[in-house]
Amino acid sequence: MKYNVDKKKFAKLLINRPTVIKKVSSLDEDMAAYLIEASPTCYQHLGSAVLRASIKVVRAYIKRLWQEADPYNSSLHHHIDIRLIPRDTLRRLEMKERKMLLKRKTHAMVDIMRSYLTYDEWLYAVENGQTIRDVPEEYWKRTTLWRAYAKQIKGADSGKKHVLLPDVYWEKDSQKASESLVDMVRDCPFFVTVIPPKRVTKEHLMATFQSGKEIHLGEDYRDIPTSSWDRGVAVLAINSDRRNIDIIPTNLLTEDDALRTAQESLCGFIPEKLLTRKVKISIAAHKHMEYSSGKDSDYRRSDAEHFPELNDVSFQLAVVSLENKHGPQRGVRNIQEFVTPANRTLILEANPYFMQFIPKLEQTDEIINIFLSKATPKVLDDMAEYINMGKIKKSHAPLLIGCTNNLILSTAEKKLKRTRRTKNATEHIETKKNTNTVEITVAPVEFAKIRTQLDRYKD
Repeated sequence: MKYNVDKKKFAKLLINRPTVIKKVSSLDEDMAAYLIEASPTCYQHLGSAVLRASIKVVRAYIKRLWQEADPYNSSLHHHIDIRLIPRDTLRRLEMKERKMLLKRKTHAMVDIMRSYLTYDEWLYAVENGQTIRDVPEEYWKRTTLWRAYAKQIKGADSGKKHVLLPDVYWEKDSQKASESLVDMVRDCPFFVTVIPPKRVTKEHLMATFQSGKEIHLGEDYRDIPTSSWDRGVAVLAINSDRRNIDIIPTNLLTEDDALRTAQESLCGFIPEKLLTRKVKISIAAHKHMEYSSGKDSDYRRSDAEHFPELNDVSFQLAVVSLENKHGPQRGVRNIQEFVTPANRTLILEANPYFMQFIPKLEQTDEIINIFLSKATPKVLDDMAEYINMGKIKKSHAPLLIGCTNNLILSTAEKKLKRTRRTKNATEHIETKKNTNTVEITVAPVEFAKIRTQLDRYKD
């Protein structure tokens, strides 16, 4: 039986039931184009090879790709498979249509039309992500191809490994070829990683590091000709990324360059020739992993081999005393394994944060006295859990003023309670008064209870 149905409603039905298009009697080009524009998934179910090859039908099939501002957000976009379109029909499309397909369906279009693509279409494909290795080698010497590749890199992940320019690119005029790359690097600084290290010039480096981008050239770029470097370029490279110190000729580097790199915890990139005692102190103070007696693989060097100074107490003192943007605990933590029991008091005097590395059972009266005399209230609060509270004496109570840690306060209150001799005694631990505090007058025991309750609340 044959029935006439509303074509608009029928087109909506096809979105969920595309195979029903086979039920259309005497399907002609116009009706096929109408239905496929509404439901592109119907294209693959066309029984007629003539209709599949129709320019009008194919244009209806790919129309969705034109209309979507961001086709990747369209569910129907994923159902448009240009591999279903006959190759001869693709060749008959207008150039703007073929370029649209190269942009929307780059890899599929290249796979189908590889041997039919014009040079302009190859450029468009490369700009839109096609690997440059697929481009015929006859085009590899052309500057315009690499400009297209620079556009691809500019819009892609900067960490991606890129294909190097082939030697054939420099065959005709080496000087002109190098000069033509400067603008590309200036527009896309990461394009410098496409240039083989031996071909990188001073101009390429200047264009790269003056961009303001954080660019790190890997160890392969140690092969950059020394003539391409000078002190000015070296400073630009280090300012761009401290790790670049690893590829710069050492005669252009200073101790200050090494110190700045060490302060960023990038110690493994500092050349051996720059490892002065001062630099080693900065490395030991700033590295983000503590030293050990084994291999420090994180920085590609053995502690025992490269830092015998770690066993020198004067070196240790210099490390823990160095001003550290990562905090006073960083240097202490890094060298703690090499501090002998005999030298603990010396290190503790220089940096009271060393207290955390002295076992409680080994904390002597001398150690406690030194720690309490050197530590600020903040350090005391930070180190409370590492202190042998049994060593705290009543004479230490004044040194605990200003502390807020509950463990220290309760310990101090117990000591003061034992020393109370008269009814008029008013000794108590004072807390710092500021605009965010309120002063209360209570007994020490009651204060401890109140503080315990207050500590339950979040700031």
